[in-house]
Order: sequence, then structure tokens, then C-alpha cells
Amino acid sequence: MKSIGLLLILSLTCALGALQVARSPGLQSASVSSQGSAKLEGTVLDALSGRPIEGAEVRLATGRTAFPEDNDPPGMTRPTAIPKPPYSVKTDSSGRFSIPGIRPGSYVVGVAAKGYPHYDVGRTSTNTFADVAMVISPDSAKPLNVRLTPGATLSGRIMNGEREPLKGVPVYLLKQASDTFHGGTTFFVQMTTALTSESGGYEFADVPWGTYFIFAGRGASIVPTVRSQPLYGWNFYPGSSDPSRATQIDASPGANLGGLDLLVKEQSPRRIRGMVIDSRTGKPPENASVFLFIPSPFKGYGGGVLKYDPANGRFEATELIDGTYAIGVKLKDSVPATRGGMETFARDAWEQFEISGTDRDDILIQVPRSGYIRGRIILEGKLSLAEAYPPKTPSTPVVANSGFTVPPGLPGLSGPGVALTQTSTLQPGASNPVAANLTDGAFEVPNLLSGRYRLAVVNLPAGYYLKDVRQNGATASDVFMDFRPDRKDQLDITITPGAGEVTGVVVNEGREPLGGSIGSLLPDPLPYEIGSYYPFIADKNGQFKVSNVPPGKYRIYVFDGLPLGELPDLDMYRRSAALATPLLVTEGSQLSITARAINSK
Repeated sequence: MKSIGLLLILSLTCALGALQVARSPGLQSASVSSQGSAKLEGTVLDALSGRPIEGAEVRLATGRTAFPEDNDPPGMTRPTAIPKPPYSVKTDSSGRFSIPGIRPGSYVVGVAAKGYPHYDVGRTSTNTFADVAMVISPDSAKPLNVRLTPGATLSGRIMNGEREPLKGVPVYLLKQASDTFHGGTTFFVQMTTALTSESGGYEFADVPWGTYFIFAGRGASIVPTVRSQPLYGWNFYPGSSDPSRATQIDASPGANLGGLDLLVKEQSPRRIRGMVIDSRTGKPPENASVFLFIPSPFKGYGGGVLKYDPANGRFEATELIDGTYAIGVKLKDSVPATRGGMETFARDAWEQFEISGTDRDDILIQVPRSGYIRGRIILEGKLSLAEAYPPKTPSTPVVANSGFTVPPGLPGLSGPGVALTQTSTLQPGASNPVAANLTDGAFEVPNLLSGRYRLAVVNLPAGYYLKDVRQNGATASDVFMDFRPDRKDQLDITITPGAGEVTGVVVNEGREPLGGSIGSLLPDPLPYEIGSYYPFIADKNGQFKVSNVPPGKYRIYVFDGLPLGELPDLDMYRRSAALATPLLVTEGSQLSITARAINSK
């Protein structure tokens, strides 16, 4: 069983937003000798019984984790083998190990044993993003004692309605998560998978303690070929296609949970047929791409490109099952440039539909159906936009604010940027940040479909904050807004000097610093929808810094003791508000805070 904590955390990076990271060089600060070799010795014990663990592998690695393969998406096949760790030994019957001849330097120490999840020494749910490398030198003489928490085993059988075993059915181990800051919608994250055996059996071993869901079935396909495997649809344990009726499974350390049986029903394949019409000409568009978005119990959609016939505008997909789908259309014709050299890409369509018990041959999609928002950024104070943003090189990274994660690979912005993220999981996600013109602050966010959006203004100048957002002259609700393509909306965004800065240290119940801890600065009281939020990661000493904070009342939330791989949802934030550290940010204030972590146990 993989160590699934990092996999879930990385899946939720967009939900967390842009994290302000204070990087640490490692867990230990021992000096590194440039001469001679080092040795690492210690013992590996069972955390529950205290007994020594024989045959455990202790490895040293130079990457972020000693088990990089654990962070591969489920089902991924690497083109090349993962290099072997530079140092690896097994423990003896007393649980002892010794690694001599180590070249001095920083290493992540990983431990693996049968019946236990893989473990990077020093890694917890509280410091998942932290650098847990330790410095090993000839002067590092203190033994390393590691306690491994046993994993759980979850098993059962997959059968049809006649209780006959089904072979080769995919079974998924899931965790439930929440887009806490993007509408609060819940979704499932795929941890690992298994295929049922001849007897219909499956097993997940070495599962870290925590709460899980089990899901089985083979979903729809868009490949119009002869079907070689049955379609079973979506089935959550103990037997429902409705995620809200799924039963949570509590996997305690060392638990052996059998009998998690699930009955699935084979479904007849469904077909859809439809047509695309350009509303401007009344004819099928000559150049278009048609996408089918297939429902998934996980976040987002599967799917792909359908074959489109420009002569009659028709498309078709087979091998589908009952459920909710969507068709997206992207036109390829060019659009003239508008003011400031920015282009209007208002040329997509999105149509959601249901399949229930029969084929659908009546899908008609008219394009274009999307639109754009134009607006301007108003900078208050003595500086102009050009003066607030001195020239930067193209490689300068984008500093993200208001909790928005700038997609990797984008060039640095020379000024403020505007992006909109849809709060619904049923439609495509965030737009890339669009740069505002430094002369007059004008911007245009293209390719927007009808829906509810969360606004993010990125790359704010130091000491400035987002003061006001007006949509067609009316104040927007925090940073949320509704959009319709036919309205030609105007956004006026005001940023102003006087932002506060919060620095401090995160401590546990014993007032010990929590190095690498993950926290958030949230408004107090918590609104119905959390628009503005300020996440951070503390350094190895528990110290953190949050900038560009608007004046107001806040609380600092840090949760200690969650199962590895789990994140707090909106309900947990609300229940824990009285335990979070309160603070008041005034205009231009610089606060130093000791934030006490909330014991989630």
C-alpha cells in the first residue's frame, strides 16, 4: 500500500490556494563535515506494542521523499525505473539497523515494512509540505529510533445481483475532501486501486489510519469499438450510486476489516448523437472541436474528443452509462484583436444533459455560448500602476494573493493579474491570470461560461490589498459573482495601500514549535462562503509570514493530529472557530503572533 498522504495533499493544492512558504534546510541542524564518512544507526519498533520490527527497510534518499513512487497517480506507469536509493539496509531481529559509509549531507530517511504504510521520518499531517531531510555527518552520533504505526487491511468481494463473483472489476479506495474555499463542494480523491480476483475478492493492505470510502465499477468510454468488458456504472459501498449515501469506513491502526462486499449491476451501453450549429450563420461550424465530459465520482471529469463532421455538424458517442454528462465545443476560427492588443476568445459552448434508461439523439448545441468580462484595476494612493510595478524579467515568478494558485509554467506578470474560478465542479475550472494594462488598468477575461465565479487578483504590490470589487457598479459579495455572457459585465477592482502583515510562530499544546505546519488566516466570523483567505506554511522552526492582508478581524487555523493525507473541511473550521487564534489587523499594522494549533484528535 502506498503512503497516500502526499498524493491527497498534492491533489488539493488548488483548493488550498497559493501557499506562502518559508523553506527549511532540514529537520536537524548538525554541521556537515567535508571530510570522512558518516554512520546512521537506530531501531525500528511497532508504535502500538513496542516490539522490534525485523526486516524493515531503512533507506536514505536525496529527494523530497524516500518513496517517490508513492506520489504517482494511481495507474501511472513510469517510462523508466526509479533510481535505487543511495543507501538501504534491513533491520535485524532486534529491530536494529546500521548504515555505515554515508557521504555527509542531507537525506530523507524512509522506513518500509510489511504491514505498515511507507514512512518518511518526521512527516505528519501537520507538516506534509515541509522539508523533512536531516543532516547526517560524522558528528551525528545520536541513534534514530523510529516507531511505525501498523496499517489497516480492507477486503471484500464484488458480486452481481445474483451474488455471483465478478472478476476484473476495478475497486477504488477513496478519501473525501472539500473545496473549502471554492464553494465548499465535496468530492472524492482516488488513493489506490485493485482488480477483483477470480472469486471476486479484493484487498487493500497497509492502509494508513483514517477514514475512507470504497467504490467499484467500470464507467463509460468514448471509444467507439466493440465492447470487451461489461459496464457496471458507479457503485459506492455498501451499494448505492449516490455519493451522499456512501458509508464511511474507519480504518484504525492494525485493523483487519473484512466483509466489505458490494453488489454491482451491469448496465446496458447508451449512445448519444447531436449537432453543433453556429448561431451567427445558422450552419454547422467548419472548424470545431467537440469534447465529451464523462461524470466521475472523483473531482472533475473524464472524457475526450469526439469525432465531429463539419459537413452536417454531427457528433456521436457510444458505450455510455446512465448519468450526467456535458458537451463542450471550441471553435477554431480567429477573432479580431480588441483594445490593448488583448483578444476575445468568447467562442466556446457548454451543454449539460442526462442519460436515463435510453439513448439520446436530440442534443443540439448552439455556438458561441460563452462571453467575456472587461474591467479595470484602480490603484489608490500616490503611485501609478507603472510606478508600483518596476520592470521585471520574464522569469520573475508570479506572487499570488487572495488564495489563488498561479498555474505552473506561466510567465511572470509585469503587473496585477485577474483570474476567475468557477465554484461548480460541473464545469471547467480556472481561467489563467490575465494581465491588466499598466497604462490604464484595463483587462479582459475571455472564454467565460454562465455560472458562479470566485475572483482572484494576483501579483499585488507589496503593502497593498484588495479593497473593493464592483460588478456593473454594484459591490460584489466578497469575491464571488454571477456571470451571464449576454450581460457584457464591467468589473471595477480597487486595490489600495495600507495592508497588514502577520508574522509569528505556530506551537502545539506543549507550546513547542510545529515546524512545517500548514495554516490559514481566515475572516472572523466565518462567512457563509469563504472568499478571502490567506494560507501559509511555517518553516522548520514553526515561523510563518502572511502579507497583503486587508484590515479586519481574523483567526489563525492550524490543525494538529489529523490522519496523514486528510485536510479540514468547512464544517471543521466552523466547529473549531473558538479554538483558533484571534487577531485584529489594522491599516499598515505589523503583528507578531503565537498561534496555537488546534488538536484535532
